[in-house]
Amino acid sequence: MKRHPALVPLSHHHQNALVLAKKLRAANDQTTLEERRSLAKSVLEFWEGHGRDHFREEEEILLPIWAKYEDPWSAPVEGMLRDHIAIRCMVQTVDAFLAEENAPETKLLNGLGERLDSHIRLEEHEVFEMAQAAIPEKDLRRIQELILSFEE
Repeated sequence: MKRHPALVPLSHHHQNALVLAKKLRAANDQTTLEERRSLAKSVLEFWEGHGRDHFREEEEILLPIWAKYEDPWSAPVEGMLRDHIAIRCMVQTVDAFLAEENAPETKLLNGLGERLDSHIRLEEHEVFEMAQAAIPEKDLRRIQELILSFEE
């Protein structure tokens, strides 16, 4: 199904996150301390640049409007929100390593990469498809307006 213009900005954020997820999943036992620090810095740059606001746009704009028309506690939405919590926790853990001038373990970086990847696929293939099918055009346009004003 073609993505509704209201959800295109969220899908664009996903493209950047998938690039980061691929880099995080590629970390291995040969990844040096400095490379892990660099990956950790990339995580924080992503989070502060788009990630945090992206989650807020979904939680504060998309889901409340969707809840007017569909069950807000469907399995895909519950999975999305669980992922948001887990990703926030992992980002905070990465931040704590950097604050101590250390680097996160490869396992954490890989786990965050895997979680980001599966989370984005859940949103793109299930949540967004369900939302654009359930939400009437006038409310999709409202979502688009709110997201655009949020990003200004």
